[in-house]
Amino acid sequence: TRMAAILTKMQALSNVTYFGRVGQGELARAYSEAEVWAYPTAFTETSSISAMEAQAAGAVPVTSFLAALCETVKHGFLVPGHLSDSEYQDEWVKTAVTLLKDKEKRKKYSKSAREYALENLGWDKVAGQWDDLFRETLAAKSAEVKVVEAPQKREESRPAAKVRDRPLRLAVVLGRMGASVHGIIDVRNAFTDSGHFMTGTVSGFLSLCWGLAERGHTVDAFCDCREDLVGSSLGGANFYRLSSHSIDAPSYDAVLSVNEPDLLAGLKCPLR
Repeated sequence: TRMAAILTKMQALSNVTYFGRVGQGELARAYSEAEVWAYPTAFTETSSISAMEAQAAGAVPVTSFLAALCETVKHGFLVPGHLSDSEYQDEWVKTAVTLLKDKEKRKKYSKSAREYALENLGWDKVAGQWDDLFRETLAAKSAEVKVVEAPQKREESRPAAKVRDRPLRLAVVLGRMGASVHGIIDVRNAFTDSGHFMTGTVSGFLSLCWGLAERGHTVDAFCDCREDLVGSSLGGANFYRLSSHSIDAPSYDAVLSVNEPDLLAGLKCPLR
């Protein structure tokens, strides 16, 4: 295949080392030792956790002006054009080489990228944003004024404070599309950081579950985890196998699908 041919050509270079898939710990060390995150791409990212991780480690992104990379990369370089165009390729190489040669410029961008990522991109921050969204939306729905027929007494419900004070019951779902791409999730290994490979989608799903649980909510996590982990509580979240458990949506305050919004179609709950 084309990718196999590229890999063979790359491995023949004396100054290139191919590691293949590695665990999160080894990947984090590689990020922290890197000065540049070199990512020429034509892939339309929907967020790019890799870009977030690179900035958090201080590896300055040099990538494409494309899709969500334009939003996620706050301190780095976005090269316009298409990956297959010679103009793009020349400009990308020029940008990366110039950055590698300019130590002061690289240090400036590295510092800004790391500061931004640590301040804004942690999963605790993301969990807090979802927490606020759940509560604000539920409070607004509960505070809606009901129209009644006269001469009945008109009552206005004001449970907003209660919604803000009480823990919520949440269902967080990683869809089967994610399972088909990422494989069966060994939640126990993910929780203990045993060094196995884990995609950004999976790590985001698990971190979001644990972040919401740490904020005092009851979190039921649905994914294609190993059967022997069903019903276990890791990081404060309860794990269930999506393929064998139905989601009783009305029993939850909110249901969140990490990667497949279509899963929520037809589910009846206060917030989807």
